[in-house]
Amino acid sequence: MKFSNYVKFILLNLVATSSFTIYANPLNSYKGIPKQDPQFAQFLQNNKNKVVLLDLIIKNPNEFDDITFGYRGVSPTFYVAPIGKQDFEAFVECDKINNQNAEDTIGKCSPYVIWNKRTGNLKGKFTIKDQGKNRMGSRLFYLIAEKSNQMTVVVKEHLGMSESGDGYSFTTRDGNEFFIYNAGGINSIKGESNITENATICLKLNTTNDDITSISKGRC
Repeated sequence: MKFSNYVKFILLNLVATSSFTIYANPLNSYKGIPKQDPQFAQFLQNNKNKVVLLDLIIKNPNEFDDITFGYRGVSPTFYVAPIGKQDFEAFVECDKINNQNAEDTIGKCSPYVIWNKRTGNLKGKFTIKDQGKNRMGSRLFYLIAEKSNQMTVVVKEHLGMSESGDGYSFTTRDGNEFFIYNAGGINSIKGESNITENATICLKLNTTNDDITSISKGRC
């Protein structure tokens, strides 16, 4: 192989590798307890205007649980460990999802954001927006809940057919309930047989209407 052709070959491979790496890079993620970990505030600042994956424990049993009922009726909030003398707060915004069947404020983010009242676990995909300082001087960040075209769940219970007979529901270990529309079995969804008690399954979702389009075994 001529040297010039060899150089071209190397460059092409570098471009291909770089392109693949950019495409394959996962979202930045954080798992932890925001009230106890100053690194979470740093994570918020470092990921402004980015989509991230969060897996948080935010409930303190000794404090009023603002996340379920909403802060002053506006939006669920939780407090974040300070950096030095700078305090931080985070608000969860559900407007992009806006589940019409929600029973509380944070429920408007379901099923794409998982909130477990018992454990205080908040999990989902969010866009981070820096709102600057509020009137109290705290640095305020909005966590805008985003939809995802797939999610991993663990089946808890099969609830049986609906009264109309056009589908059935099942619940998951994280407290969500899903409906499978299959026209009474005439138009079955690929992978329905995987919905069994305690099974870990991957739901593929239509983010336009939130319908489940297919189901596969195991994690997504």
